[in-house]
Amino acid sequence: RRCEWASAVLLLLRLWWMRPPLPARVASPSSFALAAPHSRRPQHARAAATPGPPRPAAPSRRRGNTMVAAAAAREAEAAAGGAAAEDAAKLARVEALYASLRAKHFPQVPDMDVPSLQRLLAQSGDDDDSGPRDQPRARRKGAVVLVDTRTEAERAVSSIPGAMSQEQFEARRGALLADPDATVVAFCTIGLRSGLFVQGLERERKAAGGGEEQGARVYNLRGSILAWTHYASDGPGGDDDDDAASAPRPALVEPRTGRATAQVHVWGRDWALQASRYQPVWFRGRL
Repeated sequence: RRCEWASAVLLLLRLWWMRPPLPARVASPSSFALAAPHSRRPQHARAAATPGPPRPAAPSRRRGNTMVAAAAAREAEAAAGGAAAEDAAKLARVEALYASLRAKHFPQVPDMDVPSLQRLLAQSGDDDDSGPRDQPRARRKGAVVLVDTRTEAERAVSSIPGAMSQEQFEARRGALLADPDATVVAFCTIGLRSGLFVQGLERERKAAGGGEEQGARVYNLRGSILAWTHYASDGPGGDDDDDAASAPRPALVEPRTGRATAQVHVWGRDWALQASRYQPVWFRGRL
């Protein structure tokens, strides 16, 4: 009986070994979908293989330089516009402060604005800077006399070209005020000290002349040296050749050397109302 079972098992094994091969299986789309997550190919690589819209061409170097230059020009224009707006606000502040001081301390003192002084200097020919640079320009009959009423320390920083100090004016006071064709214009930082100076001159002349003004015309410069900086055409240190009939270019110079400078003395940060092309300077403590 055991032999019969062994013979049957051998027969089944022989039949299994001699079976025909199975046909090849065709993969269906669903099988690919199921097999996709297990693929070794990265997901980003499969996405990159999919064709898409063409990429824009990179800009050339010349075009890039043009774009950079245009951006720089726009930034420079915006900066210039901002500086102009800031200077306009500063000048308005100077004029408002001067008007307040004048109304409070010397309402009857005659004054003159910077453009009027420019035209007067051009007409009188006092815009000529010939001669020694460390001395005030020689004055002739009918000339404009500029008097800087600030302290020596303030004047050492900068002053209006050709201006004399108050001490120099006092030394020649009689001759300068006796000329009926001359014009004396006094200035300081914003116009307070020079306004009081002109007020004193007017009172003395009225008292000496029986109430009648005689001799040179005396004015206070409205806004003084702060306003003067706002009317510069090219800033300090320029070499423009202006016609004698045109207004001279306002500038600041060092009185000792006559050299153009970009510095101007102010009384502190709140008084830094000069034009943006100039640098404010102030001292700590009393002058």
